[in-house]
Amino acid sequence: MQRPLAVWIVSPVLALCGVAGSAVIGPALLDAEDSAVLVLGLAALLCAAQVAAAAALFLGVRWGRSGSAALCALAIVLGWLAALTGHLSGAAAFLSLVVNLTLLFALLGRQVYDWTGGERPRPVYGYYTRLDGGGEPDEDATDEA
Repeated sequence: MQRPLAVWIVSPVLALCGVAGSAVIGPALLDAEDSAVLVLGLAALLCAAQVAAAAALFLGVRWGRSGSAALCALAIVLGWLAALTGHLSGAAAFLSLVVNLTLLFALLGRQVYDWTGGERPRPVYGYYTRLDGGGEPDEDATDEA
């Protein structure tokens, strides 16, 4: 299967967001007071997770799609909270919201879903289970769950 266009777009944008965030957080973490170190450390972990999820999505790993979607949803919530508390300007909050909603919308598409494995049947007691309860016998399956 050929890598979909959505993956070619979403993966680099998500990785760029993680790298850009790290570039901003790195110097701030070095000069931070004790009270801000925990928050900046968590933000640095979020940036690293964005880069890892982008790489996994690009490679077609199953958790790459769900991890990227979860990180986009978390970025939306955190951006909204930062805007409400006055730690993020209106323009920056709007940009964050637009970028992450667009990425989330693309991640929920069928092409990305299929690229990361889609609905893989699992062998259970010698049969592949389906949503309708039917199944086809599997010669290679064992009786172990």
